[in-house]
Amino acid sequence: MEKSNTKVRRTYTAADKERLLRSFLTSGQTIKQWCQEHQVGLSTLHRWRQDERVTTAVSPVQTWAPVVTVSEKASTLTVKAGAFHITVSADTDCELLANVLAVVNSVC
Repeated sequence: MEKSNTKVRRTYTAADKERLLRSFLTSGQTIKQWCQEHQVGLSTLHRWRQDERVTTAVSPVQTWAPVVTVSEKASTLTVKAGAFHITVSADTDCELLANVLAVVNSVC
């Protein structure tokens, strides 16, 4: 009886793909080494990585923190995010404030 040289096509669940992709990303191995060790085709891993880039490239959903009004006639506004407290007055440079908030947003 002759052996067939055709490979059996494997199917992976979404959970399998995610687990294997995380395994590769944390392995420190080259793609070729990892694929040989885990018996995953190079093109398969490349496709999974591309799919991952596409799904993570989607913009995150903006979430807003609740705002509590302390006084209607306050001369300043204090923005609190985590350990940060930023006091804003009417003469605050809006460009500077936007840059500071961008940094705070990336940290929090």
